Amino acid sequence: MDDKISVMVDGSNRIQVIQMETDNTPLCLINVYMPSDNKDMDNEYKDTLAQMTEIIKKYRNTHDILLCGDLNGSIHRSKTSHDPLLKKFLAENSLELNQEYPEKETFFHHNGKSSGQIDYFFSASKDLTQYVQILDMEAENTSDHVPVIATIKRKLIRKSNKPKSVIVRTKWEKKKYQLTISDGVEKIL
Repeated sequence: MDDKISVMVDGSNRIQVIQMETDNTPLCLINVYMPSDNKDMDNEYKDTLAQMTEIIKKYRNTHDILLCGDLNGSIHRSKTSHDPLLKKFLAENSLELNQEYPEKETFFHHNGKSSGQIDYFFSASKDLTQYVQILDMEAENTSDHVPVIATIKRKLIRKSNKPKSVIVRTKWEKKKYQLTISDGVEKIL
């Protein structure tokens, strides 16, 4: 898959951008970890939204856009300062959820007092995500987030059947190796 996926130079410590060569238009996948819901982080939240807006503007005319990750804001509530900022950002960039996107909590605070849906897959094309599944919290999951899985309606382009490079295991001559080690140890002692 290395020849079909490229890490782009855009982004920051919170934003990772990759390009995927698909059977249709190239896909620009923007994965983000937004600042947490803390009043001291509002400016960083706004700055990260502005960075994503620039990335979307750069790729919108040549790529399908898929934004995903921990948005630390919700489109189903209005109780944090991040919620209206996220909704405004989505509207300005024409990003939306698949019509059948489940409304289910994806985050469960460790104090047990709060939870919400803050992990998403948004796109500029309604038909890009085919299916989204939000898994239940499992005992084995040590994160306070549950996995969110999306199936997209694109296939990676197969450019060649041959791998770019072949990694060959070193052929050790066991006896020669053992003698070399033994000689080296004797010299040290």
